[in-house]
This record gives sequence, C-alpha cells and structure tokens, in this order.
Amino acid sequence: MVDDALALGIRHAGINVNLAALLADAGTAHRVGFRSEDREYFINEDYARSLDRQIKPLSDAGVLVYLILIQYPSRVPEKDAVLIHPKARADGKYIIPPSTPRRRRACATTGL
Repeated sequence: MVDDALALGIRHAGINVNLAALLADAGTAHRVGFRSEDREYFINEDYARSLDRQIKPLSDAGVLVYLILIQYPSRVPEKDAVLIHPKARADGKYIIPPSTPRRRRACATTGL
C-alpha cells in the first residue's frame, strides 16, 4: 500500500494510530517499557514496528506524514483507565480524553 501511494506521487499521508493497541499490557509478548513519575509504562513493540514500516518509507520519500491518534476502548480495564474518561459511553461511540492533570500527564509521557 505504501508503494502504491508513493507511485501516485503523494506529498501528504494520514495514518491512524490506535492508542489502545500501542499501549501494551502484561500479556503482550513483545513490549518495551519505560518509567515516568514512578510508574512503569509499556509500548507494544510489534504494533510500533508495524507503524514504523508504514511511516518510514513515506517519510524517507519526503512525504509529510500525519498521525491520527484514535482512542478506541480496549476492553482491558488497566488500559482504559489511562486512555478513556470514566464518563465516556460504554459502547465506544465516542471517547472523552482524560480530563485530570495527572491522567493527561500519563498520556503525554507515554506518547499517548
């Protein structure tokens, strides 16, 4: 798909990033961890590499790449506690971003 886009001579591209998929949980086989404000976070390495396989060739070809951050509910309570506002609809039709300073910092420091 990236090759097709480059063959068309595109100059801009938008790639969706599922934040729940990017944030790894304890059951994720390949994850990269880091610590922020005495809390450990994990990124799903496989998902990050799949994004890189899409972004890098576009960027290397001079394409301006926009990442569209999407907050789908993960149905994993630990992830959703960081990503989704507690008053968001349970059906996931819309998601309210975190509203407290601590929750916003948690998202910002994880790159979420």
